[in-house]
Amino acid sequence: MKEEKLVLEKQPKSQENYSKPVFIDSELYKKIVELKSETGMPIRQIVNRFVEYSIDHVEIKEDM
Repeated sequence: MKEEKLVLEKQPKSQENYSKPVFIDSELYKKIVELKSETGMPIRQIVNRFVEYSIDHVEIKEDM
């Protein structure tokens, strides 16, 4: 089965003047900051895309 990828498009830098708190492990945050640096996307937009993708692809299993 082919592994699906989440594609992030590079964008020009914007002047985003607000933020929302996101509580995640520091190692994950560092990876998100690296993606921000590489793509130019705001952290908020990257996190939103990850959450949207995860919700659309989640599978819930019953306890056994």
